[in-house]
Amino acid sequence: MTRCAVRVAEMFADTQFNYGVWQLARAMSGRAPQTWRYLFRRRRAGRLDGPNHGEEVSYVFNTLGLALAGQEAPRFDGVDESVAEADAGGLGAVCRDGRSQWR
Repeated sequence: MTRCAVRVAEMFADTQFNYGVWQLARAMSGRAPQTWRYLFRRRRAGRLDGPNHGEEVSYVFNTLGLALAGQEAPRFDGVDESVAEADAGGLGAVCRDGRSQWR
């Protein structure tokens, strides 16, 4: 993928996903002051693209080594493990008491 194509893909993601979520969170914060959103940007070890839609799920639930049936588990490294531990802990805090550890 060329550098130009990468930038176009990033702009598409911003206009189609990030801006909409940002506006929704902003609107919700008027009703629920503890409204949180996140932007996941960790690219898996050995990958040149991504993260792609849904790739954060294995970090949030700290299941990096699992694979879908018939597929090989994606590679990960120590940084991926640290991100998964932080994500899982942060999500647990939000679910448990509504307070985010993320900033």
